[in-house]
Amino acid sequence: MRLKKVGVQWDGIHQLLLHDEIIEEHLPETWLFNRESFHWMWGRYPELVLKPTGERDGAGQIKLRRVDQHRAEIQVDMKGFRMPTGELFPRLQRMTKKAKTPYLLQQAVPRAELLGLPFEVRVLVYRVEPKRAEWRVLGMLAKVMGEGEGVDPKKFKGDCLSLTEALRDSNVNHLDLKRTTETFATLSIRSAERLGQTFPRHRMLGFDFAIDPSGWVWLLEAYPKPSLPSFMEQLRKKDYSQYREVEKMVRKHG
Repeated sequence: MRLKKVGVQWDGIHQLLLHDEIIEEHLPETWLFNRESFHWMWGRYPELVLKPTGERDGAGQIKLRRVDQHRAEIQVDMKGFRMPTGELFPRLQRMTKKAKTPYLLQQAVPRAELLGLPFEVRVLVYRVEPKRAEWRVLGMLAKVMGEGEGVDPKKFKGDCLSLTEALRDSNVNHLDLKRTTETFATLSIRSAERLGQTFPRHRMLGFDFAIDPSGWVWLLEAYPKPSLPSFMEQLRKKDYSQYREVEKMVRKHG
């Protein structure tokens, strides 16, 4: 079976991450969407995600779930509907046909939850000088996604929290806070070292992660041009002590 495998939503650099044996373990299985890849992935996982390349924060995503042997559920923008499994691929073809960029088909990663809401983790890394300097973690934040039972979605959806607060109050089993935080940092720096070969003049990179209820960390997306002002504003509101540290580094190194 000839399938083209990709790692994250970042065209042109996914092979760099996939060829790293440590990073590869933290990448959800992902393929370019076509008939072959759909049947391969549908037979392996009960839930999948279709996502357009180049989009951020879940824009344009289509979620798929196997209800039973004969029925599937499609969810788009929080609205879901069911249909016979045999009609699923033609329907997805029609839904993605007019897209400007190719779609990726990815193993759905179960997110850990905070107050019934799934959350992700964003990490920014930087280096003082292009090409030569070592990568360092600039900051980390948790971002609440979706809606949860008994929780006001207007209050929490898209809201950011300090990573420590989110992990401490989450449903992650047997959480080792220090070790988990170090895993986010280690994977971010290791990924930046790989990607820095492709973007030698970049001084800053961003990464989105998920952590599942068992505590395993997944690398979801990578950004060559993360928004520092937006990230700093969220830090200022949610983790002021980290904000002060980041502010000092930004002022010192520019």
